Amino acid sequence: EDLAWLSAQLGRFLYFMGEPERAGEWLERALDMAEGLWLPEVLSQALNSKGALVLLGAKGRPEEGFALLRHALHLALEHDLPSAALRAYYNLSNLLYYFDRYDDAFSIVEAGLTMARKLGYRNWEWPFLAELTFINFMKGSWTQALERIQEVPYREDFSSARFAIVEVLQAIPPLHLLRGHLDAAKEMIAPFEVFADSADLQERASYAAAYAMILRAEGRLEDALAETEKALEARHTLGPIYPGVKMGFAEAAEAALSLGDLPKLRGLLSIIDSLPAGQRTPFQEAQRHRFGARLAGLEGDTEAVEPRYVAAVGQFREIGTPFWLAQALMEQAEWLIERGRTEDAGRLLEEARGIFDRLEAQPWLERTAKASSLAMTR
Repeated sequence: EDLAWLSAQLGRFLYFMGEPERAGEWLERALDMAEGLWLPEVLSQALNSKGALVLLGAKGRPEEGFALLRHALHLALEHDLPSAALRAYYNLSNLLYYFDRYDDAFSIVEAGLTMARKLGYRNWEWPFLAELTFINFMKGSWTQALERIQEVPYREDFSSARFAIVEVLQAIPPLHLLRGHLDAAKEMIAPFEVFADSADLQERASYAAAYAMILRAEGRLEDALAETEKALEARHTLGPIYPGVKMGFAEAAEAALSLGDLPKLRGLLSIIDSLPAGQRTPFQEAQRHRFGARLAGLEGDTEAVEPRYVAAVGQFREIGTPFWLAQALMEQAEWLIERGRTEDAGRLLEEARGIFDRLEAQPWLERTAKASSLAMTR
């Protein structure tokens, strides 16, 4: 039993150290022993780790991965194994929102949080609160995101709350930056500089994506682009759907556009194009359409611009990510204004303005107002 448990843990840790093949070998050994000796907790934990590996690894089999995770949770609940159940709730909810299924993830997080509080497991309560922070950020509930983060003692008890920090890094610094609060974002990220050289790939990728956004806000575009490479490199182990990778892609594309480096932008878009359809998420496809529209406009392919913006808007709307929906609406409106289609642009700007106003995204409200003023002069 001890050997089975150690094998499962070794497989888990090897995966997060960026060695998925060795991780898979040890997990299979653990599963063989757990099945043969009938060790439900080891079986649940190993299935949990294998589910994440199958979902995020090079082969990328999402449906198989979700099936393994759901059965890991079922086993843990059936045999009254709280530690295994809490980890299964956490990983299942994580991977649901990795695939932009935020509503499904929310219900799983709430169930996990309820169990953690009922049993008094503070070390699990904090990660679930951090997940809710990220989900609220993506879904445009920014006030709730800031409220949730106050319940995670990441400053007072860094070592205990460290497990929860990757979601915090993926949500709160970007939220501050999108509201125009650069100093608040820098203050938020400062305690986590140690993640830059962490042995945990999730910590490195999440930090790199958040730090790149700060660098770009400071106008350090070359540095920002270099930092995004660290986040994008993690896709080979954590998978292209990992939030730090997805955010890193968006930051890299923004920096490349600001630098006028169109070959770099084409190379970034090819990363999404090369993914099998089943391994792309709606958020990735929407960003690919959005940046593809901007690239087409710069290259003079005017017929391709509007359909790509329309596709981006539709996908952002479908998955319920209001900030990025408003961003795409505003960019499409700016393009329409350049072509004298001010009436069409006005409708898009009105919707974008309402979203930015609700989110208190002041820099984007100012950009929308500028576009509206320009439309009135055309």
